[in-house]
Amino acid sequence: MWRRTIRYGVISLGGLLLLFAAAALLLHTEWARGAVFTRLRDSLREQNILLEASGLEYNLLALRAGLRDVKVRSAQTPDLPPIATVGEARVVLNWRTLTSFSPDVESAIITKPALHLVIEKDGRTNIPRPPPSKIASKPLEWLVRSLVAAGGSLRVEDRRHDINVSLAAWKLTVDGAAATRHHKITLTTEKAGEVLYAGRRLAVDRLAVAATLEKDALEIALASLVSGGSRIELAGRVNDFDAPKLDLRAKSILDPAPLAVFAGIPEKVAGRIELEATATGAVARVKIAATVAGNGIAYGEFSGVTLAAKG
Repeated sequence: MWRRTIRYGVISLGGLLLLFAAAALLLHTEWARGAVFTRLRDSLREQNILLEASGLEYNLLALRAGLRDVKVRSAQTPDLPPIATVGEARVVLNWRTLTSFSPDVESAIITKPALHLVIEKDGRTNIPRPPPSKIASKPLEWLVRSLVAAGGSLRVEDRRHDINVSLAAWKLTVDGAAATRHHKITLTTEKAGEVLYAGRRLAVDRLAVAATLEKDALEIALASLVSGGSRIELAGRVNDFDAPKLDLRAKSILDPAPLAVFAGIPEKVAGRIELEATATGAVARVKIAATVAGNGIAYGEFSGVTLAAKG
């Protein structure tokens, strides 16, 4: 009797394994991948996000997925350029995702992400605006253990004020800690960019950011911007994203000559200006303290001017 029971058990287990294998094979067919992508696209469309891609790839057993030739645009303004295009995106999920029911990304690689923000003269933008939710939702506890986005570019067009900002190439890395769910973020530019205003150009030689994104705060170790002989550095914290509170410190060394040309000031300007400032408190009631010092300042007919101010 017990031998027959074992035999039936083995046959049943084998049948279940065959059914599981058949289901896995079916879900990995081109037809199933197309159905999954259609469902994904329709779900995003409900959030006013239009998604285009040449194909979806995934491996359910390995918790891997990938998309190629991705374009994301706003359903409200489909006539405007896509807000994002990506050459290829690949994601591997951690198995904790299945038990914690929250996104846990083991690794992600994004190649050639291009971000393009457009603000039209009438105020329309290409930013998708999701419809208002009727159900209050709790923010997801998400974690990205490792992310690399390389070969990226950024362009911001504000056609109301004739401003065009572009970064030709940048690299972004994110490293998350499972214990705290804090994410260390590093952003660096790999090529020079520029800011155009009314046809005048200001070079962006280098941009670098090192920060830590916490659950409800952003710790900025250092953010620096270099343009010619000018350098701006920023550090500090932004707490409580719902009602932001600032504790920021900035230090700048400015070369006023190219800045004056960019601003359209016809007078000759030269010298060196040093600026230190702090911004503290809630955004609506922020307190700013600053000191300014200038040496060898020249403006129009004046030269050799020394400047010192505090406020």
